[in-house]
Amino acid sequence: MEINLLKAKAEAENLLEDLGLLKVPVSVEEVCQKIGNIDITEANMLAPNFNGASFGSEENVKILINKNIDNHHRRRFTKAHELGHTILHIFTGKQSKFQCSDNDITYNSGNNSEYEKEANIFASSLLMPSKLIEKEIHRNDLSWRLIQEIKNMCDVSLEAATRKVISLSKEPCCLIIHKDSQMWTPVKSDSFNAYINTQSFPDNLNYSKETDNFPDSLEECDAMDWRIDNKMRLNYSSIYNSEFARIMTLLLKF
Repeated sequence: MEINLLKAKAEAENLLEDLGLLKVPVSVEEVCQKIGNIDITEANMLAPNFNGASFGSEENVKILINKNIDNHHRRRFTKAHELGHTILHIFTGKQSKFQCSDNDITYNSGNNSEYEKEANIFASSLLMPSKLIEKEIHRNDLSWRLIQEIKNMCDVSLEAATRKVISLSKEPCCLIIHKDSQMWTPVKSDSFNAYINTQSFPDNLNYSKETDNFPDSLEECDAMDWRIDNKMRLNYSSIYNSEFARIMTLLLKF
């Protein structure tokens, strides 16, 4: 991870510790209240593709969130994202105003500026502090059941929880997302070093519909299903995530 992104992660977790709020689920409103000079408000915004905004100076900042965002987890992440802009960019005098769209708050967007990437890392680290979830991740085998527990614990989306678990896992694992038959850039743990070609979801593999009880194990698949060196042994588990209408696959080398 780049230096600025590591700094964004540290800023979020240090902020929670300094405020005595290192607990989950994190209330972004409570964090803003404790800081004292941040006003966070939800309002009905009719502007298309408007998620949130933050503007002000080193003395005072206003955060505005679109109340019409119908997804609870997206709204929470947007609040944390705008707080990231406030702490990392407005309070430091780098920029005084941000207006953020879906693309700005989407991990896979190739158009994200460095500031938007930093705000996304800040948001992820604020809502899912590593210090509180690492032990849970390291003492359990990777599975959708584990990720569901992190999701519920932190009150975040399944995708956000999966990305966080992959980033903290010591296992050689990877997340692959297919949206509208298009494969997004894979999210890999530090120890997963295989290259995965862009492709549609393999026809011969199955995926489960998302349920209240997620799969608690993975099954073996042929590495060539993913166009990977066939000497590699892989386990996989795929589910359809109805929250954002996409297929999500966990891959684990063994």
